[in-house]
Amino acid sequence: MTNEVPKISIVIPAFNAALTLENSIKSLITQEYPNLELILADGGSRDSTMEIVQKYEPHFSHIISEPDKGQANALNKGFRLATGEIWGWLCADDELAPGALHHFVEIFNASPDVNLVTGGCRRIFWDGTIVETVPDPNLMQRIAYIDGIEQP
Repeated sequence: MTNEVPKISIVIPAFNAALTLENSIKSLITQEYPNLELILADGGSRDSTMEIVQKYEPHFSHIISEPDKGQANALNKGFRLATGEIWGWLCADDELAPGALHHFVEIFNASPDVNLVTGGCRRIFWDGTIVETVPDPNLMQRIAYIDGIEQP
């Protein structure tokens, strides 16, 4: 890592995400990380997703709103615009824990050979049920056949 405060590029893929997107955006902008590039890749939402995005427009470096071929296509569109040293994504129905971006940078700065950081995940379902997972210590051995990176 060449910078103690490296630019982090986060892509938010979205489609008809009006119910959850605002909380996702707030979870990023309240990180108080000083070098954050936010990119929204919307698949042509027909609900009020883009109205929510406009409310937070000053926080975004790029906003794409056009039909796409699904989440992977949206992520690729967003990452093509990313200029950060660290890249990540946050789905429009997910939230990042407070302090997470600073923690990622601490890990990358302490271990320059690290290429991937993942963590546990707290899933909160509509009925209020909470399911927590912990990071898989054997992830790198299994990633080729399970595609099991917890995200965000």
